[in-house]
Amino acid sequence: MFFYNEGEGYKLGKYQKIRRKMRNIKNFFRKVYFKVEGKIRYPITYSLFTFVRYIEIGIVVLIITTLLQKFRVLNWEWLEGILSLIPTISDETLNRQFLFSQISTTFLILSLFSLITNLKKEKVFGISIYKIAFAKSVLGNIIFISVSVFCLLFTNIWIYITDSSSSIIFNVFLITLFLLSLFVIKIILYSNSQALSINKVASMYYTENIKIVRKPRMKIGAQEEFSEYLFDLNEDAIEKILKGDIEYHRNFYIYERIANLSLINYKSKIQENYTEISSKPDIILMWVSAIEELVKKGLYTEALSQYNRMISLFIRHEVYLSSFRINELLEQILISISAAESKVILEQNQKLILGSIEVTMKYGYFGFNNDFSYTRLGKKKNMFYLQPLYGNFMNDCYNLIDKNKNFTDLEKSRKVYEYFEKLRMMPWSVTNYIPTEIKYFDVSRELKEYNEDVYLVGVPLSNLLLVLIQEDKKGRLLYFLNDYRDNSIYLACLIVASKLATLYVRTKEDEKDKKLIGEYLVWILSKIIELDEKKIKYYCYTIGQTMGRATSNLYSAVYLTTRNKEILNIVKQTIMIKKKSINVEDIVFSNRELSEIVKLFFAKYDKNLLKDKQEEADQKLSEKFGLLVNLL
Repeated sequence: MFFYNEGEGYKLGKYQKIRRKMRNIKNFFRKVYFKVEGKIRYPITYSLFTFVRYIEIGIVVLIITTLLQKFRVLNWEWLEGILSLIPTISDETLNRQFLFSQISTTFLILSLFSLITNLKKEKVFGISIYKIAFAKSVLGNIIFISVSVFCLLFTNIWIYITDSSSSIIFNVFLITLFLLSLFVIKIILYSNSQALSINKVASMYYTENIKIVRKPRMKIGAQEEFSEYLFDLNEDAIEKILKGDIEYHRNFYIYERIANLSLINYKSKIQENYTEISSKPDIILMWVSAIEELVKKGLYTEALSQYNRMISLFIRHEVYLSSFRINELLEQILISISAAESKVILEQNQKLILGSIEVTMKYGYFGFNNDFSYTRLGKKKNMFYLQPLYGNFMNDCYNLIDKNKNFTDLEKSRKVYEYFEKLRMMPWSVTNYIPTEIKYFDVSRELKEYNEDVYLVGVPLSNLLLVLIQEDKKGRLLYFLNDYRDNSIYLACLIVASKLATLYVRTKEDEKDKKLIGEYLVWILSKIIELDEKKIKYYCYTIGQTMGRATSNLYSAVYLTTRNKEILNIVKQTIMIKKKSINVEDIVFSNRELSEIVKLFFAKYDKNLLKDKQEEADQKLSEKFGLLVNLL
């Protein structure tokens, strides 16, 4: 999981080791419990209810066989011997009473149909009690029962007319009474025993989802197929959301529960299914659909909460599901909040939005590091493609504050600072991921020394820096260049430098913006030069891996063109020349672009440049809002 590494020289004490072992044991037994639940409990529960249906079919066959034997259509001695155990009544008076009782029982059964209609409206986790009690049930089929009881009634009437003392009348009456008893018992069981209903519903949903997981592929161009039960669950959730019924929380509980069980038992298969070009929607996509409905309804707090729970579930299971619907969820939420232009909504959801940004970046780790070579399309490299993560979340969150007309300039300044502070602290939890198979902190520290996951934060951060430059927000940009301590800032600056340098070398000397572009470029290079040479080379390689080919981009909307990558190499050379303190005045560069950037940087660079510019920006801020603003 994600957690902070031990500091240098720090060793776990005896008490901490015991707590860690206890937690590991607890997690182990929890995992075993879920595996048993997914592999044994729910399949057995579902099989048990399926077995009941076969018993019902057997009962129907037995009833028909009994009637045929009684009417002498069949003449099986062994069956006659069994039926002889049932008491026979040949009294005309009693038969008349049985017939009248059967008429009453028949219409009593029919009157129960109105109750069954009401049971169709009462739902448990999205499925009506009627479906729970009588789903795929032979003796619960209203048409079958109606036809059966009327046939039995008219049969008895016909027998009574032809032979009022016949012993068959009592047998037919018993069959009708049995059907009534079975009906009533099922209704009582499932309408009053919530535990029984929940177990059956959970087993139905889980089994239906596993059927999709095992055979997910659809033919290209074929109509989208839905599981009937999962579709009902989703429709029920959407209906409750539209009505404002808070019981939709139960549906979301089912989404998470079934998704969790499925990932525990079929993690690799589910991850593979999402790499397919076309596949049937499973419980996870149903969950996504319900979150989208929350966004449309304006329930942003609940939508963000569910998004965070879903992505956290994927992180917990260390999977990356290649789905544009999942990856675009956060974008939909942030755009909708922005369109609302509500100060209250933004303040209410600020923590959840920051949490969404954090889990999204953590989730990106698995998109870049998981092995997909085992998948069907992964074996066909030219056909394999992973949907990139939405990469503009830092910009969109910044714009929620900066473009909100309901905030004063002072409020915007304060809230932007608070937002930047949260971003500054975020990399400590995002980039310190340690896979579950890594057991020792010393090993993890060595790995992190040479294999930092700075791209998780660095790539989206570069987009935010570009926006600040584009809007000429020098003070805000300098905050990151001076106060941002995580190494992801250097990767972000390399990306920004490649784009700025590309723009700088193609801008003519007489154009008014060239000086401003050059100023920003020098600032960015002044930050990059703080990094050691090995890491600069490694980060340039990482940028090529995460922002190179279209099929390998980790984030959407954040990319480098071929020209940007060429200029990135020039940026790297410029930094190396400066680090080695080479006298560039004696060098004649064959590359005009390299010469232009090197001369600009050497002419403007000063080791205190960023600090001096920060002081100037702070002075302007004090002049705008007054010194008293520093009290808050």
